[in-house]
Amino acid sequence: MIRVLVAEDEPPIMRANIAIIESSDQEFKVVATAINGKKAIEELEKQKIDVVFTDIKMPIMDGLELAKHIRENYPEIITVITSGYSDFEYARKGIEFKVMDYVLKPVSKVKVLKALDNIKNEVNRRNHKKKREMLFERVDNADPEIMNSECLVILVCAGALPVYGNDMLVPAVAFWDKIQLDKIVSNILEEDDEYIISRGHSMSERVLVIELKRNNNIERISEDIFNVLRNEDITITLEYRVGIKISEMNKVICELHDDIIRKIILTKSQILCSNDSLEVHTKPKYSKTQVEFIGECLKKGDSEKVKSCILEVFKIMEKTNATQDEVLSFFDMIINYCYFNTVLKEKNISIIKKELYETINNFMGYDSVSEDIASVLFNIAATDRKEVTKSPKLIDDVKEYLNVNYQKSITNTVLSREFGFVPSYISRLFKQYNNGISPGEYLSNYRIEMAKKIMREQPELLIKEIADMVGFHDAYYFSKIFKKKTGMWPTKYY
Repeated sequence: MIRVLVAEDEPPIMRANIAIIESSDQEFKVVATAINGKKAIEELEKQKIDVVFTDIKMPIMDGLELAKHIRENYPEIITVITSGYSDFEYARKGIEFKVMDYVLKPVSKVKVLKALDNIKNEVNRRNHKKKREMLFERVDNADPEIMNSECLVILVCAGALPVYGNDMLVPAVAFWDKIQLDKIVSNILEEDDEYIISRGHSMSERVLVIELKRNNNIERISEDIFNVLRNEDITITLEYRVGIKISEMNKVICELHDDIIRKIILTKSQILCSNDSLEVHTKPKYSKTQVEFIGECLKKGDSEKVKSCILEVFKIMEKTNATQDEVLSFFDMIINYCYFNTVLKEKNISIIKKELYETINNFMGYDSVSEDIASVLFNIAATDRKEVTKSPKLIDDVKEYLNVNYQKSITNTVLSREFGFVPSYISRLFKQYNNGISPGEYLSNYRIEMAKKIMREQPELLIKEIADMVGFHDAYYFSKIFKKKTGMWPTKYY
């Protein structure tokens, strides 16, 4: 409901205005009236008002004074002036006080209907913005009506779910860049359904919040979205929960994130409902003997046997639909054994764990990831680092590639194909020669620098246009990154 206050000093005209407003659109309800601006302010102090329809010429305090007061004290309230005076000066002052519309008397249903349509669009736009802000915990005094609206929340993860960091070059980035998620969702939902799409905790995730206005077919909506997104190139894991209030959204998104990481099957797309999800306990897909064998081969420097044994375990995992969590537990067992029984005991175990976990971020198949894992283990254990001698040239080439192709969707897999090394090797050496900065972070920094250059040279361009030009296909995300890197929003940079 959109709450309306009507300020008019002539009772017959006030009654007529109320009748026209309430008969034109059922979403509008006149909840207060006033015979002058002063009385209107008293009503504003008593209750929540969304829209004020006010005559200009009233005793004690006229409509323009009221509009000024509203602008200064209640900027969220929409003001519409009704008046028999068509003088431009009134209209000019109305614009100065941010009056949304100016309806000339005699007020007709046609004129009011047009104004109400504009108001409703603006109210919906503001509410949508508030809901989006609530997802990011930026609202202190939120509207209780919005906070208590019930929603369907969907978390979609493309590929693996990164455990460490937020790498811009995971395979999911290229997937989300080419998928028009907003268009997909709008085609599935009804025309008047409200929804919000945002990024999740990682680059692999997207969060979709749909407000439940009717008896929506929740399962159909979730399944339709899942079926459109699933493909042969990357696995899709979709988990949804129904009946969630906006006020609970942040907590629920965190819960879905924590839940989905335990259920992702790296080689199989799946749809899950968290409302009735059950804990599944499975036996390990690997044996203690296999872990010990990997550790001993690592100690001896036999990379082929390490890779062969890892592949043997992975084949079992693939056949039995092992989860990402189970793969990571396998890594933990290797790390623990090697830490206590090999040269790894002299290394920082948290760094070893991070590098192994990051191999899964780029998961596109067990064959490729096994080579990546072996590379990580042998690099950490190696005492002879002959590979470093050629590193500066490789890193210069990677930088040049990123500089030239920054507008494209670039992933660690693309870099691996381009330069002939496993993703972890390129990332590790890149950070080694760039003060810990990863290829993804370097690319992000370069894109922001190019965006600043474009802003200086072409200030007439929209933020969305600039974002697209530098490789960001989400203007909101571009703005967040720009603010993080420069300390200001892109709209303030001009």
